[in-house]
Amino acid sequence: MEGAKLRYCLLSGIDFDMLPLRSRAAPRSMGAFLKTVDGRILLFVLLVQLGQAQSRTHKIVCPDGPNRGACDLFNEAVEDDDENIYKASMRDHVLVCLRPNSNLFLLLSYDLPCDNLWKDKSGGGVQQSGSADFLRFINGNPNFGGESLFAVGLWLSTSRDDQRAIRFQGSSLPPPGIADRTHVDFERGDVAIDSSHISISKHYFEDKSSDQPRLLKDEYEFSLTMSTNEFIETTRSTQGAPPISGAGRCVSYK
Repeated sequence: MEGAKLRYCLLSGIDFDMLPLRSRAAPRSMGAFLKTVDGRILLFVLLVQLGQAQSRTHKIVCPDGPNRGACDLFNEAVEDDDENIYKASMRDHVLVCLRPNSNLFLLLSYDLPCDNLWKDKSGGGVQQSGSADFLRFINGNPNFGGESLFAVGLWLSTSRDDQRAIRFQGSSLPPPGIADRTHVDFERGDVAIDSSHISISKHYFEDKSSDQPRLLKDEYEFSLTMSTNEFIETTRSTQGAPPISGAGRCVSYK
């Protein structure tokens, strides 16, 4: 992903394979080895503390205009120590997307791929697991229905060194046991992230096993242009009505 900084993810414990190798010309003593380990433990603790400090929530600037209402509601949620905003702030990339002239904002968060976790993919390229969270807030309170979704999937790239080709593809998980209940309707969401766009869609599968009339749900699409932080939302009716679209702007929170 162009412009992205890949992380080196520290796993639990100390990875002794990453310690400097002993040179034949200058073998290290046990004391020097222990000093190296102690130094890396200290570095690990400092990195953790730095990460915690950087993940603290903060308010955003709310200029006058159509986004002011949603922006003020976000800041009120920060003042109330909303745990969902706090958890999102601990991730690498966080966007606050303000719907104009409304009481609603959307919180998008995800972690960038780790430089040391790439695995070779069959057929070429590399991959690693990832996730993205897209959460709707109404009147400053989290609402897990509607546009909200949590997607799991894979970060993909042509090679470990090609950051420009990095992309994420993920989907929401179906409800438990849905594989054995083929006629039950459920929501499904998809997320795609690359260097220039973020696309989110949510659609529904209808239960056709019942003769009783059922409420048909609309399909939802969200498209964000990374260079401008501008987004477009589109709602498509399953009953054939013309789609409804709206535009807004996201704030890079982290």
